[in-house]
Amino acid sequence: MKSLRLTLLAATIAFAGGAAAQDGGLYEKAIDPNSAFIRVLLPENTVARIEAKSFSNVEDGLTPYVVVEPGDIDVSMGSATEKVSASSGKFYTATYDGEGLVNVIEDKVTTSPSKANLTFYNLTSHEGVDLFVAATGSTGE
Repeated sequence: MKSLRLTLLAATIAFAGGAAAQDGGLYEKAIDPNSAFIRVLLPENTVARIEAKSFSNVEDGLTPYVVVEPGDIDVSMGSATEKVSASSGKFYTATYDGEGLVNVIEDKVTTSPSKANLTFYNLTSHEGVDLFVAATGSTGE
């Protein structure tokens, strides 16, 4: 009976060790909390580059955030290039107007899992614009 328990214990330890060895591929490496985050909002058919990461044919014109080290980061869109001074823990969106001008916006992002972020950029020539959200069940008319 004692040898059966020892055999079962040895088998359990062997299987548990193998299962734990597989955990490394389940999750991505944790992001350094001192990182900065940059994304690009670009017009159709524009290629963007954030440091060494290149984007083309971006669906909806917005790249995902790229995790970067704080400091001066090269961002290029089309024929325009801009240095973004990225600070630790900050989020940035670089916009390209199609005429060679790049505007860098510091995003106000909450990292709370209980809150969502909605960012509205006024990229028009108008000084101000309003965002209207219809009530549930309303058509907004």
